[in-house]
Amino acid sequence: MRHEPRDPARRGVQLQHHQGVLVGYDDSPVLDFIGPPLTTVRQPIERIAENVGRIITSLIGHHTVALDEILVEPELRLRRSTAPAPDRA
Repeated sequence: MRHEPRDPARRGVQLQHHQGVLVGYDDSPVLDFIGPPLTTVRQPIERIAENVGRIITSLIGHHTVALDEILVEPELRLRRSTAPAPDRA
């Protein structure tokens, strides 16, 4: 298995010259320290776990559980891997 460097600059990608966006998913504290710091969408894992715990507890207690969707709002963690959209005026 070949290991690829995670830093885009080490792979020859010059992000500061691109008018684009590089975004990851599932935020990690280590993303503050890679180059460039990666913008990510963070899932609220704690809130998801609380909902799952409530549902499981209800099922164990033989209670009726509504089969509704439970929506949790993710958080956009802006770091330096994103740039403003170009002005199209």
